[in-house]
Amino acid sequence: MNENQGTTQGAGAESLRMHPSIAQSWSLRSPIVGRTATTRLEAPWKEFPEMTSAIVATSDGLHICSLGLSMDDAGRLAALNSSMFSVAAAETRIMAGAVPASRERPREQSETEEQGAVARTSVAISSGSTRTAVFGFGVEPFGQLLLGMSAQDIPLGTLMVRTRSAAQQISDALGSRAPSI
Repeated sequence: MNENQGTTQGAGAESLRMHPSIAQSWSLRSPIVGRTATTRLEAPWKEFPEMTSAIVATSDGLHICSLGLSMDDAGRLAALNSSMFSVAAAETRIMAGAVPASRERPREQSETEEQGAVARTSVAISSGSTRTAVFGFGVEPFGQLLLGMSAQDIPLGTLMVRTRSAAQQISDALGSRAPSI
């Protein structure tokens, strides 16, 4: 596999995979990424009293930072969000290619377009009065990260907007060259 595989090319490139040098030193780098992300989550945590938890993780399920969760729960939730996000991204890929018999087949998406769409996949869950939103976003050289936020007694759309905004702030703070989320 070459180094550029899994990376879109050109201006505004989004990496879906962590750069190998980052992966090799992840135990040293993850606390820095975690502190940067935590700082961006503290403002909405204070301003958004309905929020019950927030977590940032790698797309392969490694916990980076969290608020409102025990370390055990954070580790489990990072893995669950990774799995849930992978299922949602797979469904997105399949559904993007599905066309009813009565319609013409759309042009094929390039691998770059597909990766960009998958990188910006979001998942929304509503159960009783609890709402959860998970957004994926590419941050070079860290690869694809996931931000999950949960809240009580608010409209799901409100949570989606706040989660997307926090993901963009984290992306910007980590030096992403990815296009806006």
